[in-house]
Amino acid sequence: MKVAVFGGSGFLGYDFVRAALAADGIVPVVYSSSAKSLSNVARHELDIRLYPSHEPERVSLEIDIDLLVNFAHPFERRGGISGQAQVEGFARFVARARERNPRLRLIHISSMSVYEPFAPGHLFDEDAALKPPRVDRYAREKVRAEQALRALPDAARWQLHLRPTVVYGPYCGVWTDRLFEAFGSGDVAYASLDGRIQPIAGADVSRFLLARLRDFRPGVYNMPGPETLRWSDFFEVFRAIVDRGRLVRDPQGAKPESGLAFYAGNLRELMHIVRREPAFDRIAVSIARHLPAQGVEFMKRLLLGRGELAPRAAAGALNRDYLRAFFGEDRLVSGARIAADFPDFAPRPLADFTAELARYHRYRYTDASFA
Repeated sequence: MKVAVFGGSGFLGYDFVRAALAADGIVPVVYSSSAKSLSNVARHELDIRLYPSHEPERVSLEIDIDLLVNFAHPFERRGGISGQAQVEGFARFVARARERNPRLRLIHISSMSVYEPFAPGHLFDEDAALKPPRVDRYAREKVRAEQALRALPDAARWQLHLRPTVVYGPYCGVWTDRLFEAFGSGDVAYASLDGRIQPIAGADVSRFLLARLRDFRPGVYNMPGPETLRWSDFFEVFRAIVDRGRLVRDPQGAKPESGLAFYAGNLRELMHIVRREPAFDRIAVSIARHLPAQGVEFMKRLLLGRGELAPRAAAGALNRDYLRAFFGEDRLVSGARIAADFPDFAPRPLADFTAELARYHRYRYTDASFA
């Protein structure tokens, strides 16, 4: 079975590609709009197709590809067009592919973020209205992608939309690598980590997806993990693995997030990626020479969240990335529908993955092998 995979170079997409390669009879074909993002998947023997991000309509699926799995999401303007235009172009591509091959089915990976803003103690079900605030670009684009795809003709018969909660695991930048790096650099400040979440391992999401390749069922499903934890419990697992740094409470740190603060957070996420590039220091210093001192300091605080241009915090520094009010709020969804329709799917608790996370940490942040 040949499966088209869009976004296969990201954390969850790459996890799924590895699982598909290990499965019998599954042949993943990875479609990517950027050769720079292929360092992970390129190490495997598989078919990789490049396409221009601003023209997804130019992609033509082979007639023997009956299933498309989409992890891709436009986070920023690319190829001269907005995220919204990319979403609309991708939907047109899917529509044409379906017209050409009426057997085509789509699995689209969305996010629990479509439910923003969350309500304390409330479990959102799949029929809840999707009305994220205007300042939450990520959630709004996730909603836009879902709506564009579900608006295609007869979508309810051939589309499966999944909304995973907080996903963690090897190669996960946000909820694994960033936490390891934070504690590895020193203490981590927080205002409140009392918010409750339902974390799910990327390996379990991939396991569910592989099962759907052979037993496809359309619908919209929340995908929570098997347990409800506070952020403090979740963070503690990563702190214990790193065995360095402490959680330091700063009750004055959390403030309501303005639109400017939200977009600054998005820019910081982008900068976190860019700062890993070898040329970052050289380029940043060159630009800084042409800016007034006050401007340099302002950009440091806005984009980096602290006052230095070095790509890593000095040992013992206090990481302040987790002071947001976000971590004091519940983000809970109902898993009743997926449990009823897929009773054989049993995601595993975080404790079952602790040893694997520890092996991954040794492999990624020391010179040990990932065995």
